[in-house]
Amino acid sequence: MPAMQYNKSSINMAEGKIYIDGVEVMDSVECQITFTPETQEVKYLGAQSKSTRWTGYSIKATVVRGRTNSFLKDMVESYKTTKKTPEYTIQGICDDPGSDYVADGNGPIEVTAVGCVPTGDIDLLHIKTDGGLMQDTITFNVFDVL
Repeated sequence: MPAMQYNKSSINMAEGKIYIDGVEVMDSVECQITFTPETQEVKYLGAQSKSTRWTGYSIKATVVRGRTNSFLKDMVESYKTTKKTPEYTIQGICDDPGSDYVADGNGPIEVTAVGCVPTGDIDLLHIKTDGGLMQDTITFNVFDVL
């Protein structure tokens, strides 16, 4: 008779890696890649509820990292010099071997986001009286996921 399993093992989100253009982000604290469908809603005569369909989508990525190198400064300086929009490929791998998800044969969760263009504010300097560690939150519009 097989042993009963009383405890469930969800994926531990701290088990993973983030790569930007093939280079591991060793100071990564968090990464989130989100797919948001654009929808169209129509209510037909005599229907009690709306009919909804997907008509497109947007994909966004957010990377939070501790500042340990000049990545952002270099990116800004490069744009100011070349006027070329910075574009990256972000790969995220969540690979908790102790999770039920992986144990059930689903393998690690891997997402590769291409055409990632930074958006939003980019902190070049941030100092404050109560100290703390400097963390950058970088948001990206994503062209597609593979």
